[in-house]
Amino acid sequence: IRRAASLDSLQWEEVGDATLGGVTVYALMLVDTRVVAATDAGIFYSDDQADTWTLGSALIADTLADDGTALWAAGAGVFVTSVNDGATWAAAGTTGVTGTPRRVFVASDELWLAVNDGLYRSADQAASWTEVVTGVTPTTPEADYLLVFSDSKDDIYFSEATAGLRVSFDDA
Repeated sequence: IRRAASLDSLQWEEVGDATLGGVTVYALMLVDTRVVAATDAGIFYSDDQADTWTLGSALIADTLADDGTALWAAGAGVFVTSVNDGATWAAAGTTGVTGTPRRVFVASDELWLAVNDGLYRSADQAASWTEVVTGVTPTTPEADYLLVFSDSKDDIYFSEATAGLRVSFDDA
């Protein structure tokens, strides 16, 4: 992981202790002054500008999201939440979700969870889910998903790497 000396500078410095040496970092998030990293060795956090790292969870996730109340992580069949900025993680609710969690996003004050065969949204912090995209048949269980919202949040684009692009013009 590298840190810029300032936003005006293109000078970068390597940061971190041996804790993250040799791991693959899938996602980084800044929560106030804490840095949270989803890696192939678990979810880590740093309170000293990424100089040292502490393991928050050994679960492997490749996306991170922040809804202002909790952090969320998903990937490789894992869907977890943290209410203490990544220090500890617990299983998140998946009532009504079929399929394997792959990616989590936050938009329009809602959680969005891409699973191996579709897309769900929750307006109540994962207490319940509504399926909004069905019938996706990925060619691999590790399929990548992208979710993009227009500035107004009226248009939502969902793509699974091998199943094409879908768009909702009616706020899903």
